[in-house]
Amino acid sequence: ATTLINHNTNRLVHAHPTLTKNLIASGSIPPNAPSPVVKIFKNKYAETVHIAQEIENKIKRGANPNDFAIIYKKHKHAEELLSYFNKQTVPFNLVKRINAFEIEVIHQLEKVLTYASLENELPFSGDGLLFEILHYKQFHIPVLLLATLSRSAAKNKSSIREEASNIIAESEMIKSGLHELKKALDFTDNCIRLCYTKTPADLLEFVLIEGGFFDYLYRQHNRKLNLEAVTTLFNFLKEEMERKVGLTLSQFLQTMSEMKTYGIELPLNYVYSNSAGVNLMSAHGSKGLEFKHVYIINCSSNEWDKDRTNTVYDLKEIFPQLEDEGVIEDNRRLFYVALTRAQESLTFSYHLADNKGKELTPSQYVIEILENKQIESQQVEVNEEDITDFIFSFSPPTALPRIPLIDQEIINDALQGYSLSVTHLNTYLHCPISFYFKHILKIPAAKNYNMALGSAMHGTLEKIFIEYNKDSIFPAIPLILNWYEYQLNRQKNSFTQEEFNRFLDYGKNLLPQYIQNRQAHWKAPQYETEVRINTSFGHVPINGMLDNVARYGNEVVVTDFKTGKYENSKHKLAAPNTGSKSYTFELEHGGDYWRQIMFYKILIDNNPIHNWQMTRGIIDFIEPKDDEFFLEQIAITTEGIDKVKSQIITTYDNILAHNFDTGCGLEECEWCAFANKYYTSVNE
Repeated sequence: ATTLINHNTNRLVHAHPTLTKNLIASGSIPPNAPSPVVKIFKNKYAETVHIAQEIENKIKRGANPNDFAIIYKKHKHAEELLSYFNKQTVPFNLVKRINAFEIEVIHQLEKVLTYASLENELPFSGDGLLFEILHYKQFHIPVLLLATLSRSAAKNKSSIREEASNIIAESEMIKSGLHELKKALDFTDNCIRLCYTKTPADLLEFVLIEGGFFDYLYRQHNRKLNLEAVTTLFNFLKEEMERKVGLTLSQFLQTMSEMKTYGIELPLNYVYSNSAGVNLMSAHGSKGLEFKHVYIINCSSNEWDKDRTNTVYDLKEIFPQLEDEGVIEDNRRLFYVALTRAQESLTFSYHLADNKGKELTPSQYVIEILENKQIESQQVEVNEEDITDFIFSFSPPTALPRIPLIDQEIINDALQGYSLSVTHLNTYLHCPISFYFKHILKIPAAKNYNMALGSAMHGTLEKIFIEYNKDSIFPAIPLILNWYEYQLNRQKNSFTQEEFNRFLDYGKNLLPQYIQNRQAHWKAPQYETEVRINTSFGHVPINGMLDNVARYGNEVVVTDFKTGKYENSKHKLAAPNTGSKSYTFELEHGGDYWRQIMFYKILIDNNPIHNWQMTRGIIDFIEPKDDEFFLEQIAITTEGIDKVKSQIITTYDNILAHNFDTGCGLEECEWCAFANKYYTSVNE
C-alpha cells in the first residue's frame, strides 16, 4: 500500500516534510498469511472462472463466504462472476447502483406517458409509439394481428388508432385478439383523456394499475427490481412536482429526456443479500469495510487508469485546471482504498486480452505495486473445458431472430408494383427483419427531430439552387435564412418549442458559414434539384430521388447532402474490401453512402429520359467538425457498379420471395431487439 500511494505527489506529506503518514495495520497478520499476489490471465473469461472456482473451493472446504470480497472499479465488471455464482448456487451479497432509466419497465412507462402527451397535443402524432405499446405482454394481443393492423393502416392511409377502431367497430369480436385489442385501446384513450384532468403523478398511478403493469410485474421473477424501479420513478416524479408547482406531463417527460441526453442517471441502489455470502462491491463501496480475503479484479489500464464518464461533456474542456495527473492520483487513492480492505490475503488480477481478442495492458497501479519485490506475479493457466462451459452458460449461442409473417396475400398486395430504392436496398442488406417492419408493414415512425431538421435543410438548399439557376447568382444570406425558418416551421410538429428554438438558432448560425465555404465548389452552369428517376435495371424496377445534379452539358455530378455528423458517418463512405481478414458490414457490402452513389450511377445509366453521363458522386456534410466542412468525392468504379448490381438483383429477388423473416441479430438493431422482445421464435 505504501509503495503505491507514495507515487502520489499531491499529498500533505510532500508539502510539509515534518508530517508522516506511515499507516500501521490495526489487526495482527497471521504468521502463515500469504504474500499479496498479482495473477495474470489470457482473457476475462479465464480470470472469471479461476477467481470464482478458487473462492467456491475454499467455501466447500469450510471457509465462511462472508470472509471474501471481490472488489472492482465498476459494477459491470461483476456481471460474469454473478452469472457463475448463480449457476453454481454460490451465495453472494451485492449492493448495486442501477440507472432506473435503463430498466425495461421504465422504458415502457415512459412510452405510454409520451404517447398520451403527444396525442393530447396533436391527435395521431404518437402512432409509432402506439404500435409498440400494443405489443406489451400484459395486453395479450397476438403479434400477427398487430402486424396485419399496421399493414392495413398503411394501405388505407390511416393511423394505427383509427384503423384499430374501425376493425373493432366492423367485427363481431370473435376474431382472436380483438377483445384484448379493444381493452388496450380503451386504456390508451383514457390515458389521453386524463392528461387534461389528472396530475402527472395521478396519471402514472392510473397507468400502473389500469395498464396492468403491477399485475404483470408481480408475476415476473425479477419483480423486486422492477417494483423498486417503479417506486424510484414515482418518487422522482413527486419530487419534481414539489419543486416545480404546476408541472405538466410534457415538462416532466422533457426533464427525463434531457437527463438521458446528458448522461444524468436516475439512481437505484438494488440489494442482493444473503446472510452468508461472498461480497461483491465497487472500490467506492468498500470504504470503511474489512475482509479476510480480498480479490481486486480487472486491474487493466483501460478500466483503472482512464477517467471515463457517461456525460456528453469533457470536464477538462470546461475546467482546464482538471489535469490528467489529478485524475491519475484520484484513481490511485481509490485503488489504495481497495487493497487496504484485506486482513489476511490479497489478490490482484488482470487479463491480457478482452473477450474479443483486443490486447490489454495492466494498470499502472499494478506496475507500481510490483516495485515491492515481496509481491510476486504469476501467469495462471485455466482449464479450457471449464472456460468453454462457462462461456456457453454465460452467453449461450443464440439463433438469429426469426418471426412469423402476416398472410402471403397481404404481403403480395404490399409488393404489388414494387420498385427498389437505395434506402430499401440498404435496409434489407443490414437486416431483412428491419425491412419487413419498415417497408412491408410500414410501422409508423415516431417523431424524429433529426429527420425534421434534415428536411428543413434540404428544402432550403433546393430553394437556393432554384434561385441560382435564374441568373447564376447565389441569393443573399438574409433571404436564405428566411427560407430556412419557413422550412423549419413546416416541420414544427416534430419539435418541442425548446427544440424548435434551438434548431432555428443552430441553422441560422450554420448556414452562412456553410454557404460561404461551399460557393467556391458550386460553379456548374446549371443545377437540377430533387430529381426523381423511375426506371428498371434488368428485371428489377428501381427508383431514386437525387438531391442535387450539377450539369456540365451531358456530364453530371450528383451530390447528396447529409445533416449527420461526419465523424459518425465515415464508415458509410467505405468501398467493400472482401480481402480483409476482419469482418464488418462495410468491408463485406460497402458503406451505405458508397452504395448510394453506385446506385445513382446505375439509375442514371438505365434512365431513358435523360442522356446523362454521371462522372462523379459527392457526399456533402452540412455540419462542420471543429469549424471544418467535409465534402467527400466517391470514385465510381466498374467493380463497384458490378457489386451493387449484384446486390440489387439478389435483394429484389429475396424481397419478392418474402425472405425477410430472419434478422441480423446485431445488438444495436432496434427491430431485432423488437422481435426478440415481443415475437415468439418460429423455431420454438
